[in-house]
Amino acid sequence: MESRVNRYYKRKLERKNRKIKISLLFLVFLILFGGLNIVNDCYNFLTGVENKKIFTYNYSNEFHNIELVGKEYNISQTKINKQINGVITKIKGKVTYIIDDINVLLNN
Repeated sequence: MESRVNRYYKRKLERKNRKIKISLLFLVFLILFGGLNIVNDCYNFLTGVENKKIFTYNYSNEFHNIELVGKEYNISQTKINKQINGVITKIKGKVTYIIDDINVLLNN
């Protein structure tokens, strides 16, 4: 059996590792978009084209406009909200299922 102190340090280490993973993921995305911008600038310089962009993002009139390597994607905010709400309801359902199972185990 673990002592309370060991469990405390174990949870503290897990939280620290989670923060490190999230910050590394953020850093990877930051490097990815920085690299895309550098490649875009070099491509425009070498070809002599001024307005061509590899990656752009605009938000207007409830639409997210993303242009990636010449293809344009228009995503409405309502679709994003529906996806987020769907994920939240699935998570809430699983959490209530787990809580119900724990209550059944504790009552027996």
